[in-house]
Amino acid sequence: MLEEKPYCRSTADIRFLFGISRSEIYRRLGTGEFRAIKVGRRTLVIFSSVEEYFDRLPAATFSPKRQVVKSQVEIMRTPQNTARSAPARRRGNLTPNSN
Repeated sequence: MLEEKPYCRSTADIRFLFGISRSEIYRRLGTGEFRAIKVGRRTLVIFSSVEEYFDRLPAATFSPKRQVVKSQVEIMRTPQNTARSAPARRRGNLTPNSN
């Protein structure tokens, strides 16, 4: 049995399927990038118009990973450049130890 795509989907379905906000859906409806019909009080978005919108978007490009250079602060924090600090106080023991 062939599964057919639905003609219309609710705005909640579009939000879930495509990960866009309700405000963004209505913004795209206002600009004409998405099409919809009204059934009573419900707004049903024409599914193919959303697919066409995403098909028109440019492909994402990623640059190669850059080599990270240690900053001056990181160099200054190396173990040889830091003094030993006092042990951290534990919760409940807010007063210094008295010996």
